[in-house]
Amino acid sequence: MSFCPPLKEAALKKYRYDPVVTGLVVGLGTISLWYFSGLAITESPAPKWVEPLSDFFTALCGALAGAFFAFKFNATIEHTKREISEKERKDKEAATINRGLLNLLIQYNTICNIKNELDKQESIHHAAFSMPAFKNFHDGTRVDVGELALILTKSPQLLLSISIEQDGFIQAIESLSVRNEFYTKILQPKMAEHNLLDRVCTLAEYELNLGHGVFKTAYTSVKLAISNVEKSHAGLYSKASQLYDAAKMNYPEYRFVKIDESNPSD
Repeated sequence: MSFCPPLKEAALKKYRYDPVVTGLVVGLGTISLWYFSGLAITESPAPKWVEPLSDFFTALCGALAGAFFAFKFNATIEHTKREISEKERKDKEAATINRGLLNLLIQYNTICNIKNELDKQESIHHAAFSMPAFKNFHDGTRVDVGELALILTKSPQLLLSISIEQDGFIQAIESLSVRNEFYTKILQPKMAEHNLLDRVCTLAEYELNLGHGVFKTAYTSVKLAISNVEKSHAGLYSKASQLYDAAKMNYPEYRFVKIDESNPSD
């Protein structure tokens, strides 16, 4: 691969491989060398026309040598500029992918924390009526899929699936928020009114005192939150792993944040 600028590269190739120009220069140079060698051997005085001819060839050789080295020097500078520009471009693109990976892993970590709280519940019944509202999780992180699309042009399906999975993350957060709001504003006050807090009750007792609507919503809101969180947990893990693989395939010389693959269920 040549690193010469297009116009100069074309000019150099034309000079190098033009048989007429090359033959003329080499031929005149050989004749001059033969002639001056003969004068030196015979110690004959040189004719008057030799001096201007010698000056001409000296100037010509100097000009050609100067042009050649100037061309090589300029080509080296241009090559260095291109290398620096290429490295800056790759550095920026790798940083963009790393930012996307980091945001995806923050989402995954958020879902893991929520899942851990849900897994602590003894049963679906306990989660529906005894699990308190919890909001200590990071839910504002988003992956800029459009930004990644300008870089990972060969992975459109992956980027689409990441966008869909991010929607799933938002849905999981929103479903948990709905359950938390229902618990704090409706379920908990209703249970306190009928002295159902901090004690074990039968399902029939819950339904009798809370009413069928509140009783059913307590179940459905928790079930929906658990389902969305489990789907998001598995999906985010998969997409973070796939994005990491795509990053390493396109930029093998760079380091990227990687999800812990020891146990995706933790």
